[in-house]
Amino acid sequence: MKEVEFSTQVSKNDLYHFLMRHFYTSFSGIFGVILSLGALIAFFLELGKRDTFQLLVLLVMASLFTVIQPLQMRMKAAQQIKRNEVFKQPLHYLVDKKGITVSQNGESNTIEWKEIRKVVETKKAFFVYMTVMNANVIPKEQIGKNVEEFKLLMKENLEKSVCKLH
Repeated sequence: MKEVEFSTQVSKNDLYHFLMRHFYTSFSGIFGVILSLGALIAFFLELGKRDTFQLLVLLVMASLFTVIQPLQMRMKAAQQIKRNEVFKQPLHYLVDKKGITVSQNGESNTIEWKEIRKVVETKKAFFVYMTVMNANVIPKEQIGKNVEEFKLLMKENLEKSVCKLH
């Protein structure tokens, strides 16, 4: 029987990567970037034609989703890592035919394959979504040599529409 075991410790950079990817691939994230870019273009087109206050408003709008939002997400990731007990100890994963069993401090929970809504692979991590908003962040470097076996188990046990792997 195929199975993969590994442990992970999610860092603030791992969580920041998840928050950025999650937000900027959503409709509101894409719309926000378009809005910010539009405001930046308007700023340069109106430079010298508008009063300082109007130009300042355009500059603030331009920085909302390109500078301010990423900075807020970095702070949010750092706060969550500090406050949330789940991030203070490593999580142990056992991935097999039943699903994904996550254990920590003597407690464990099995996420059956049918409970997984979506799995996304990025260059740095896998995000295993159980709800639209919540996912297990699994950094690839911490899976080590088992990355391909992990991907294979995902592909074998999940519908193609759920599994967004490279």
